[in-house]
Amino acid sequence: MICMKCGERFNPKTKQAVLCDPCKGIEQMFRAGKKPKKKRKFDKPVEKKKKLNFNKPIKRKKKKSNHNFYSTPEWRKIRYEVLRKYGAICMCCGARPPDKVIHVDHIKPRSKRPDLELKFNNLQVLCEDCNLGKSNTDSIDYRPKEGRLCLK
Repeated sequence: MICMKCGERFNPKTKQAVLCDPCKGIEQMFRAGKKPKKKRKFDKPVEKKKKLNFNKPIKRKKKKSNHNFYSTPEWRKIRYEVLRKYGAICMCCGARPPDKVIHVDHIKPRSKRPDLELKFNNLQVLCEDCNLGKSNTDSIDYRPKEGRLCLK
């Protein structure tokens, strides 16, 4: 439960409790007409915590979406050109479409080189397993030697 005065969380002793023990003691002193003790130099100041607002939505940073990129006409056109030139065969393991899902992979990852994301000479055909295993940590070029162009 949260104290109505200071906003601290506390375990209530009764169901009707709305104040934590320190706030309850101060409240009782005021009702009795007593003044609370003055702060001494060596007493630590009590920091008030912010009250929790459960109605306010939590703000989260938006991540850059890959879904938008992979549905653009520019990506679909370059992907089609790569598949037409190299065929729908994994350049790493030789898998074909009925058995495996085929991906067009960025040799130099988009996360590290976004300027090369639509360059034909940065793309290769891999099956889903090889592509996801490669991730963005490796930049191995599995294309045949004659199909490679210089990447800088």
